[in-house]
Amino acid sequence: MKNKEPWYATTADGVPLVAAVPLVDAQEEEEEIPVLVVPPVTTSEVVAFAAAAETTDHPQPSAPTLEESFQQQLSLKEVPTSTTRREQKREFKREWRTMKRQAKQEWRQMKRDAKLEARALKREFRSEKRALGRNLSDVKQDLKQEKQMMKDDAKQIKWDAKSKIQEKKRELHHMKRCMRKNMLAGTFCCH
Repeated sequence: MKNKEPWYATTADGVPLVAAVPLVDAQEEEEEIPVLVVPPVTTSEVVAFAAAAETTDHPQPSAPTLEESFQQQLSLKEVPTSTTRREQKREFKREWRTMKRQAKQEWRQMKRDAKLEARALKREFRSEKRALGRNLSDVKQDLKQEKQMMKDDAKQIKWDAKSKIQEKKRELHHMKRCMRKNMLAGTFCCH
């Protein structure tokens, strides 16, 4: 099979610019052969390129002013903010966890304070109850003692009245006997 002649890019004068290198052997393939185009670089082209780069005037960078250098340092110090949705979500979760932790600590502290206050109230109530019980027992004891004293006084009054009555009866009985004797004897009693 007749091999196709490789394609060359030429200038207007017919000088080839690139060389075509066949990738596959032309005798084995019947189809069109793909080629790898490699541009040839010569020493003269390198020298011409270097000369052109030397002759071209490039503006020299001027020294930055004090304000520009300060702004540059500030921009370097700035912390980049989270722009992605995932980072925003992480930041939100972190803040929510810290808020939740603080709220839990406050609730626990409130519970502790309430428990301590309730215990103090219970302790005070028990002490008051004990004191009131002691006071009641003291009052009961005092009432019992007063009642006993009243009973004793009443007994004493009764005994005194009884003794007085007995004495009066004895006197009356004695006077009766004396009057009878006097009437019978015709004399008066010494009483």
